[in-house]
Amino acid sequence: MNEPNLWVPITLPIDLKHLGKLGEELGEASAAVSRCIIQGMDGSEPTSGRINRDWLEDELADVLANIELVVERFGLNKLRMISRSSKKISFQERWHQQLDETRSITWCDQCDGVGWWEGGRTIKSPCSRCSGTGHAAECKCGEAGCVNRRSAS
Repeated sequence: MNEPNLWVPITLPIDLKHLGKLGEELGEASAAVSRCIIQGMDGSEPTSGRINRDWLEDELADVLANIELVVERFGLNKLRMISRSSKKISFQERWHQQLDETRSITWCDQCDGVGWWEGGRTIKSPCSRCSGTGHAAECKCGEAGCVNRRSAS
């Protein structure tokens, strides 16, 4: 086992404020992201009616502002951060393309079924009314003339 290293926490109030506020804003951005996942980008907060997209934009702006303040306060290497960010963007774009090429989300307005399709096979059955045996373009809800089956990547 390695020898324990000395742990010296930050004690300067201004440093605590910088990192504490960044942590707070990251948490608020996380909440906004979760709301967008659950309700959609153009959904709204039930009590206030605030549009999720607006909330997410505000919280991400707050995170960006606080990142700038932390970079400045602690003398972080901004060029190194930009370089890593560029590499991460390139990696994430390739990662997103993999999903676009192999999977789609399907649903049926008749029954609100949701399913994951990968290479033509069902990963999760849409629902009891839609058998999931057809491709996303066909609705299996049994309703005559149903044209509500659609897919989104």
